[in-house]
Amino acid sequence: MLRREVESCRLEMECLRQENMSLLDRLQGTGNGYGFSTVKLDQELHARVECLQTQGLSLLVDSSQLGGVLLEYIKWMQYEHHQEATSDLDSDLDGYSILEHTLKHQSLKRGIDDFRRSLQTMLAILDEKSSIEALEWQSQATKNCRLRQLKAQESEVFLRDMDWRWLQNSETIGKSGWLFLG
Repeated sequence: MLRREVESCRLEMECLRQENMSLLDRLQGTGNGYGFSTVKLDQELHARVECLQTQGLSLLVDSSQLGGVLLEYIKWMQYEHHQEATSDLDSDLDGYSILEHTLKHQSLKRGIDDFRRSLQTMLAILDEKSSIEALEWQSQATKNCRLRQLKAQESEVFLRDMDWRWLQNSETIGKSGWLFLG
């Protein structure tokens, strides 16, 4: 039962990984909507990692705890019925000794801890990526704002220059008109 639970979790993780790869391939093919698509992809990845962290780890920890309880029960049974249990339990445990099952259980616990750290690292990377992208977006928005201000100032300077030239031409025309009349 414990093996089936662990295998089920492993298959679900593999399925999610394949689905994420498919999403990434689709997004890379879209082209123009790249910025918006990566934000949505980051949000989806973040949500999936959090889901794995809460639900997946919970299942793995529960399964590991159940395995530990069963191992302790088997050890207790072996201790209580040392003569009978040694021959019966050794043959009933898929040909593995209690020690081998205990070692496998400890390995499973270490694997769960490694998986937890990997998920935490992934969340940290996604958070860092999001904050970097937010800073880049803010920087780009600031640059765009400055460009608009410069263009507005440039237009204002151009209009003042045009007004000044018009005034100069008007003055020149006025003087030449006075000269003609006079």
